[in-house]
Amino acid sequence: MHAKITSLEDKLRQELDRHYGRLLETYPQLENIGLVAKSPQDDPIWLPSRLPLKEVEELNVTDLWEAESQLRIGQAYDAIRDLRKALGLRSWWSRHVKAQNDSQMTKTKGQSSLLACRAKVREASRIYSICYHWLHKMAPELAKRFGFQELKAQDLVLLNDWLEGGRYRTNEGRLPWIWTLQAPVDSPGDPPATLLPADASASSASMPSSSLENIVETWRNEYYVHAAAASERWIEEVEILRYEMVRIYRWFRYQALWWAWVADERATVEDEDGSTHPATDPEWASMDQATRGSVAYASRKFSLFVSLANYASEEFIPVMGQGVWDEVWRGPTAANANDGMGIN
Repeated sequence: MHAKITSLEDKLRQELDRHYGRLLETYPQLENIGLVAKSPQDDPIWLPSRLPLKEVEELNVTDLWEAESQLRIGQAYDAIRDLRKALGLRSWWSRHVKAQNDSQMTKTKGQSSLLACRAKVREASRIYSICYHWLHKMAPELAKRFGFQELKAQDLVLLNDWLEGGRYRTNEGRLPWIWTLQAPVDSPGDPPATLLPADASASSASMPSSSLENIVETWRNEYYVHAAAASERWIEEVEILRYEMVRIYRWFRYQALWWAWVADERATVEDEDGSTHPATDPEWASMDQATRGSVAYASRKFSLFVSLANYASEEFIPVMGQGVWDEVWRGPTAANANDGMGIN
């Protein structure tokens, strides 16, 4: 292991020497600031932002500074993308873990995944905050033009909580900016967006040309889209509940038939010729207590599930309507045996 680490360290040192050699060959004026390669453990990874802007202009390395700005902007957008993805997974795993049994003592896969999502949220937030603070300090006009803002705790809201809480209905219920941030698109042939002046036409090309279009676009992005998503989700949940109601009734009926069969099978007597018949009173009295107890238990379970099935039908059918109930009942699961009372 030590030999492998030494080999990797030597390889990294060689790459650093080549990197600084190419850099000083292209920008020999950087020798004046004492820029030399150091050991891999001590090398600070020199960036143009380590110099004051005045010195950047004096050394004529503004192109390097602009390249770093573009990399910072790209990294900020990547961090926001990773943050959205991590928040989405965190929302899903939060609902999954809450649905688990509270008495679960060992750490489940859902709980481990939720912790991993929280760690990803923290890491993406950290990376974005570093990029934003650099842009806000070194190039505030770029941060403003690209819509970057300081990331706050209230911005890390889960879309699930935002929708279910009905925050979009309130006056202050605007969706957090991290969910609406979009990178401006440059026209073909235009220079990079970071090099454009603040009032360039290319930057305004991604924005609506009139105030009316701006209002429509804002309404569509922040209200209609989320209202439509909430409506579709509600419809989906109602459809799921309909099928769950029918499945519950089917399962109660299946259990009732199963326990009825168990009771009949235990209370059946086999004749000498191999045929069977229900036990008569004398035969029943002569059976051992274990057999009679199992028949009584099965009969009790049969009565219980019959009551549950009747209660389910009395509660579910008026809610769904007889027509919808019949339609769902004749669905794919109705092709199972026992008059559609099998379990998928």
